Amino acid sequence: MNAWVRKEIKDSIRWLPIGLVLLVALIWYQIATQSPNFFAVRSESLFTLTWFVSAIFATFLGLANYLPETWGSARGFLVQRGLSLHRIFVIRALVNLAVYLIAMLAPLGALAVFFAVIGPNSAPVNPIQVVPSVITVLFSFSFYFGAIAVACRPCRWYGSRLFPLLASLAISFAAVSILSLHNQPGASAIGFLLGILGMLLLVAASRSIFLRGPSQPAPSRTPNISIYEKFMMIAAVLVAILLVTAFSASMTNSYSVAYHSVQFTNKGLPWLVESRTVVKNGYGQQLSEVKFPISESNEDVDSKPDVAELVPGLSFSYPWYFSENYWDMLYVGSCTSSDGHPLNVMGFRGLLYVYQQDALQRSRLIAVVGKETVGDAGVQQVPFEQIPRLLTFTYNYPPVLTGLASSYKQPNGTRIPLGAGSFTIVATDGIYHVDLDKSKISRLLDKSVLAYSYLNTARGASDSSNLAIWDGSSISVFRCEGQALNGPFQISERITTLTLPTDFGVKLKSGDVQFDYRDPDNWTIAISYYERSYVKSKVEVARSIQKEIRHYTTSIPQSLSTANIEAMKREIFIPSCLVPPVLLGAIGTATYLLGNPMHDGFGYLGFIVAQAIFSGILAILAARWRGLSARQVASWCAGGILIGLGTWFLVLSIYPRVFYKKCPACNRNRRIEREKCESCGAEWKPIAPLGIELFEESNQGAEAIGQTVPGQTVPATLAVT
Repeated sequence: MNAWVRKEIKDSIRWLPIGLVLLVALIWYQIATQSPNFFAVRSESLFTLTWFVSAIFATFLGLANYLPETWGSARGFLVQRGLSLHRIFVIRALVNLAVYLIAMLAPLGALAVFFAVIGPNSAPVNPIQVVPSVITVLFSFSFYFGAIAVACRPCRWYGSRLFPLLASLAISFAAVSILSLHNQPGASAIGFLLGILGMLLLVAASRSIFLRGPSQPAPSRTPNISIYEKFMMIAAVLVAILLVTAFSASMTNSYSVAYHSVQFTNKGLPWLVESRTVVKNGYGQQLSEVKFPISESNEDVDSKPDVAELVPGLSFSYPWYFSENYWDMLYVGSCTSSDGHPLNVMGFRGLLYVYQQDALQRSRLIAVVGKETVGDAGVQQVPFEQIPRLLTFTYNYPPVLTGLASSYKQPNGTRIPLGAGSFTIVATDGIYHVDLDKSKISRLLDKSVLAYSYLNTARGASDSSNLAIWDGSSISVFRCEGQALNGPFQISERITTLTLPTDFGVKLKSGDVQFDYRDPDNWTIAISYYERSYVKSKVEVARSIQKEIRHYTTSIPQSLSTANIEAMKREIFIPSCLVPPVLLGAIGTATYLLGNPMHDGFGYLGFIVAQAIFSGILAILAARWRGLSARQVASWCAGGILIGLGTWFLVLSIYPRVFYKKCPACNRNRRIEREKCESCGAEWKPIAPLGIELFEESNQGAEAIGQTVPGQTVPATLAVT
C-alpha cells in the first residue's frame, strides 16, 4: 500500500503549481488593480474569486486522475493491483485533498498575514475577511467528486455526463451562508448542515460509480444504480431547472410594474400617486398618475391636482435596519478635512475608523472614534451599540465602495500636509459631534434614535434645517444650526413633539413612510403598508391642521392591487413553467394565506395542476422508453408530478437505453439482455456451432492434473482444454 500511496502522491503533486499559480495570480491582479489604499478589497470579491478558482482546480484534479482510467487497458491494469478499488478510491481522495488544500489555502493564508500587517493603519482590511474564502474552498472540493462521476459514468458526452457538476454546484452554494453569519445564524447553520450532507451523498455516489467501473457494460437494472447516484442526479436536474428559469427570467425585456406612493399638495393634503414603469424591448418609460386624495372626508379636498403640483414626502432614514457586514468594514460616508482633503469614515464592530487621503491617493488612519474618546488604533475604546452613521441630507443607506471620496493628484506629485476636520454622527442613543482637531467627541442630543429625517427643504414657515427623530413612540423635531459635516454643528431647540397613535410606531417600522412637516401646527405623516398581501393595501395618516390631530386609514382600492398582481403574473409566466410544481404549490399556498384574491388563487392552482399532469405524462413515457417495470413507472409518474418537467430527462439520464429484437417465437419485440421473452416466455435459441469453438469444461482438466502420478502423461483432450 505504501508504494501505491507514493505513486498517487507523485501523480497528483505535479498539478499543485497549476492551482497555486492561478489563485495567486488572480488575487494579485485584484489587489494591484485597486487604489493604493485597498478600499475595494472585500470579502465578497475574494469569496467569488476563490470559488471560481477552487471549483476549476478541483474539477481538473478529478478529471486528470480518473478520466485516463476509462480506457480499457488502464482499467484492466488498475483492477489487477493488490489493493481493493475501495481502498484505491480512499487513498486517491486523501492525496488529492491534501494537494488541493495546499494549493488553495497557502495563498489565502499569505493574504491573511498581509491584511494583518497593513490593517487597519494603512487600509480598512483585517484577516477575518479571508474566512469566507476558506469556507468556500472546503465546500468546493465537491467538484472533485463530481468530476469523478463525470469521468466514470457510462454515458455519452452529449447526454448527461456533465450533470454531476451541477450537484457539486448546489453543494458549494452552502458556503454562501457564511456571508450572512452575523444576521442569520440559524440559516447559516442549516445551510452548512445541508452542504455537509450533500457532500457525503456525492462522495458515496462517486464511489459507487467508480467501483462499478466504466469498462463494464452499462447497467440495465435498478439494483446496479445506487440510491446515492439517484439523489445526485435529482439534485443536478433541480439545479439545471433553476438555472434555466433564472436565465429565462433575465431574458424578459418587456414588462410593466406599478407601485403606489403618497405625495402632498401645497396645503399638506396627501394624495395617492401611482408610478408605473413600462419596459418594451428593453426601453423603459416612467408614467405617473394621481389617483385619489387620502382623507377622512371630501370636504377639504380641492380639485384633482396634476402630478407636477404635488410635492414628494420626506422619508425617514433607517440606518440600523440594514444588515451590517460581519467580515468587512462598513463604508459610513465621506466628508472633507479642514484643508480640503477627503476623509473616508469606515465602521467596524461599533467603532468608526477615519482615513485621510493625500494627493497621491494614499490613505492613513488618523483616528478611531469610540463612544467616549477619539484616539489611535491602539487605544482601548468603548464601542457604540451599532455602527453610527454620518448626519447628511441624503438617505443614509450603506452605500457601495464606489462612492468613496478621493483627492486630486498634484501635477508634480508633491504631497500636501494633511489636516483634520469634524463631522456629526447619529447613533442609536443620540447625536454626537466628532472634532478630529481636538480629538474630542461630544454628545449633542441624549435621546433614543430609531430613525431620523434631516430636513433641508424649507416648508411653510420653516426657514432653517430641522432634524426629526423617531424614538419608537413619538417624533421630535429640532432646529439645527451650522453644517453637520466639516463645520460646527449645534442642535438648538426642540420645535415640537408629534405624539403618534398607539399602534402607529409598530407600522412605522415596516411601512413606506412619507413625512410632510411645515410648522408645529401643520404636519402630516402617511404610512402605506402591507396587510396580508404582496402589494401596498392601506395608507394610515396622522395629520395635524391648526393643532387639531386627525388619525384615519384609507384602503387602496382592490382594483389597483389586483391589476398589479395580474401584470406581475403575466411577466413571470414563462419562467414559472419550469419551476417544480411542488415549489409552485408552496408559493401558491403562502400567497393564499397572505390574503391574495380568491380568483387569483384558482388561476394559480390551475397552472400548477396543468404543469403537474403534463410532467407526469412525460415521466411515464420516459420510464416506458427505458423499459422499467410497472411499479417503477408509477413511482416516476409521482416524481414527475412533484419535480416537474425535468423528470423526463432525469429518467433518461439514470437508466440506459433499452435495445429490442424480434422474438423468433411470437414475433414481438423483446429485450435482448433478458433470457426469456416478456410476451411468450420463450428462451433464446442457441447459435449453431461452427465446429471451431473451444468450450470450457467444469474443472476436469484441473482434477486430472491434480491426480496425475509421476511418470504418467495427461490425456491429449484434457491438455487441450
